[in-house]
Amino acid sequence: MTFNGKQRNFPSSFHGAHGSIIYSMKVEIHRPWHLTKAFETEFNFATYIDTNQPHLLISRWDSYSDYIPDLMKGE
Repeated sequence: MTFNGKQRNFPSSFHGAHGSIIYSMKVEIHRPWHLTKAFETEFNFATYIDTNQPHLLISRWDSYSDYIPDLMKGE
């Protein structure tokens, strides 16, 4: 996301039991001889992830393989 002309890495929107990350936008319209109008809304933001990075392509199966025999026994 670009903010103030610079590329920034913001975390994705999140709502959980122990916290949240919420993005909102407020817009005010000021015109001479008219009442000011204000609008506010929340929006979801998802961080872009480049899935072609080598460390994301590594299988995580081997980290669970130690627990599989115990699960098969019903322990």
